[in-house]
Amino acid sequence: MLSQLTLRFPKKLIEQLKNRATTENTSVNALAERLMESSLQGSAAGEEYLRLVTDPDEAVRQLYRQLILGQTFGAAAPSRDTLQFMVELAHQAYRRGQGQLVSMSRLRVLLDMTFELLAWQVENGQPVDAPYLKGIFGMTGEDWRAESERFMAGLAPAVTQDYAEHLLRPLASRAFDLYALPDEAIAAIFTRSRLKAVFPLCMYARDWSFSDLRRFTDQVRPVVPAARETLQAGTLRFEIRISGQEPDSRPGEWYEMPRLHLLISGQEFVMPFGWAQFSELLRTLSVYHQDPAVLTQGFDGSCVVFATRVTASQDVMLGLDALRVYLQEAGFAELARSLVTRCEHGQTSQALEGLRCLYGDL
Repeated sequence: MLSQLTLRFPKKLIEQLKNRATTENTSVNALAERLMESSLQGSAAGEEYLRLVTDPDEAVRQLYRQLILGQTFGAAAPSRDTLQFMVELAHQAYRRGQGQLVSMSRLRVLLDMTFELLAWQVENGQPVDAPYLKGIFGMTGEDWRAESERFMAGLAPAVTQDYAEHLLRPLASRAFDLYALPDEAIAAIFTRSRLKAVFPLCMYARDWSFSDLRRFTDQVRPVVPAARETLQAGTLRFEIRISGQEPDSRPGEWYEMPRLHLLISGQEFVMPFGWAQFSELLRTLSVYHQDPAVLTQGFDGSCVVFATRVTASQDVMLGLDALRVYLQEAGFAELARSLVTRCEHGQTSQALEGLRCLYGDL
């Protein structure tokens, strides 16, 4: 499909295009199109970053194949431009929407990268933007290693995406020159396990439509195991259904796109939810399960909200989108414990990790 775009070029450049088109016996439009395509698709070291940001979805598809599926085919480790592209996407993920609690393990990976880059700068006599880093992390001194350790030790167990975005600014804004580091240091900081942990943020930032995601999964056919969990909380039933590869499936069988459905049912209702609501619910209840004191008054996120002791009988109100249900405080704590425990072990954990890399997660 063709579309029209009016561009202005210097007269000398237009004359050069006309002369070359005449020499090659082609039209000016065809020549300009060919030159622009070859330039945008170029892979020279200085142009790689521009190529990645010009077509970020294709770049993410390639990263999925390399990092998640392991289809490296002998290719070199991700370049510095690719690493910068990934951390910028992670920063964009935290900026998309507001109010959600983030995965603390994923945020800590990004902060570990940040402070290890800072440590390398200090150890190798590189300039450090002290005022900027002190402002971001609330540091008071310039013993950077001690300040970094103090910050990580004091990091709250519950962090919203707004604050996570703030903390990731130094890494995303090129406060650390990756080209100044030798290959050995880059490999030690940006390990494959860390990049895999960060990758769900890249998918979350791109926010693919269902049709785009379906086309991609039909191409790469990721193996996500099917799983099913059922939790009971008072009169409420929480059923998690993950469609994927069954244990007894054989190669060549019909491929079913991995998807998650969360069904919440009570005595007089059944409400279905998808990945967006479930992933936020799991992150929120993970924080509550690990440290209930942090969320003693409840929490109001994007799709998920809960409030403690909202009735005379001290019930907890839990909301997903428009649904509001009420649980006794002990029942709510048991729901959080059961959900987190089951989602951290076994086939369900493996399936959820596969879904995070497809649908994205904070």
